[in-house]
Amino acid sequence: MLRLIAGLETVDAGKISIGGRSVSSRSVHELPETRGIGMVFQDFALWPHMRAEKHLEFVLRGRGIARAERLDRAREMLSWLQLEHCAKSYPGTMSGGEQQRLALARALVTQPRLLLLDEPFSNLNNALRELIVAELLRRMREEKAAVVLATHNPSDPIHLNATEMEFT
Repeated sequence: MLRLIAGLETVDAGKISIGGRSVSSRSVHELPETRGIGMVFQDFALWPHMRAEKHLEFVLRGRGIARAERLDRAREMLSWLQLEHCAKSYPGTMSGGEQQRLALARALVTQPRLLLLDEPFSNLNNALRELIVAELLRRMREEKAAVVLATHNPSDPIHLNATEMEFT
């Protein structure tokens, strides 16, 4: 379902609209972040040849953001997710929890209006999960963004609602 909402797969029947705009009729080649959607994949989908800071800069460059602002936003996101020490690291050298936080940073750095999360906290310890969830909720409320969460863990301490979404 998350892949359909993101527009990464084609809908067989019906339509998916976000904020009154159809996403089900868009090309599967159009990246979710260009439509105001951030996504954390269960397998992280990180680029193995790209250092952590470059992951964030890359998605911001695709949005036409100036280099200085890209660097500021990337560093702020890495700091918030306690990944400053990984800025120059490749994903393969990072722990599972660090990779998961990098995937979350990549999804959030573009300030999406819709955030799609697939098991986004599974590799985090409880203390870090609580900190990240609290800040994530604050940011999403502040930006009036919607979140859709897929999880197998009923204890995930997160209450999310997807506003302005219509599934038919």
